[in-house]
Amino acid sequence: MLCYFLQIYAGAVVGYIVYGILALLLILPLLLGLLRYFVRMIFSAQDKVLDIFYYFCEKSLYKRAMDYILPYLYRVFIKGLILEIPAIIFKIISLPEFYEKRGVLMPSVAENFSYISVFLSVVGFCILFFITLKYYLSVFVFVTNENISGKQALKMSSVVSKRTTLDFLWLILSLLLYILVSVLVLPLIFTIPYFAVAYAVHSRFAVYEYNETVNKEIF
Repeated sequence: MLCYFLQIYAGAVVGYIVYGILALLLILPLLLGLLRYFVRMIFSAQDKVLDIFYYFCEKSLYKRAMDYILPYLYRVFIKGLILEIPAIIFKIISLPEFYEKRGVLMPSVAENFSYISVFLSVVGFCILFFITLKYYLSVFVFVTNENISGKQALKMSSVVSKRTTLDFLWLILSLLLYILVSVLVLPLIFTIPYFAVAYAVHSRFAVYEYNETVNKEIF
């Protein structure tokens, strides 16, 4: 069934693979450097704008960026793939070619399976969004500590975010109008800095409050 699906959508699959490789090798390290720039800004670091290419400066720095990006993507991909399986199945059995290949008539009800597939994809995406929220602090932890590994940053984020995820959701909701304006009207280049600084400030205080709470519980 999976092979059949790949045959039908081979062109789209190749396109997604090429885009995914470019995103992995170029876009994601650049975004990581961009967030590092704004995080360091709130700590009064005097970085230059070109420092957004920080992880491209040296081979060791690029490998460090991959040390965070690959474990993060692996966790998101596995969870996303599992959640998407029901939608893929309904998409396949909604295709006329699926029944023609087997020499059987397509049930009339099968025409509605494509709508079910879309619905399941949306539901799966929403579930994935809330599941992966526990990693939202990992970027902040990773770029503020040069001695921590990507896996350690993800693990630390999973712990800290248990106390701060709701606050982060409120932050996203407060920025929702700006996000919509960015998508529909203004280029993202004008709003990404605002989002990045808002994320950095929130993360700084989220980690600080967590440390204060832990210290009080210990002492």
